[in-house]
Amino acid sequence: MLVDCERGGRGRIETGADEWFCYVIEGRGTLNKRALTAGNFAYAPPGSSLEFVSGAKGTRLLIFQRNYEPLDGVEAPTFTSATRRTRRKRPSSAIRTRA
Repeated sequence: MLVDCERGGRGRIETGADEWFCYVIEGRGTLNKRALTAGNFAYAPPGSSLEFVSGAKGTRLLIFQRNYEPLDGVEAPTFTSATRRTRRKRPSSAIRTRA
């Protein structure tokens, strides 16, 4: 689902039996008091309580939700949020060519 938010907009929800993956397309806000900006994401396992507060006009979230399917022998994941990592560019001196 695609969610558009105004600055100060709020939303609360329980994930129930579903797991949620939230990706910030534009803008910024907080999810469970963790700061998220464009390019950041959060994962919420089943049974989570979520509260999002938009910090900018035009904030857009892309949310995927699906029924959680546990795997035998694998511990259930916990709430996680992360930022996208930018790749470090190698300096041109690190690139060598053969004549």
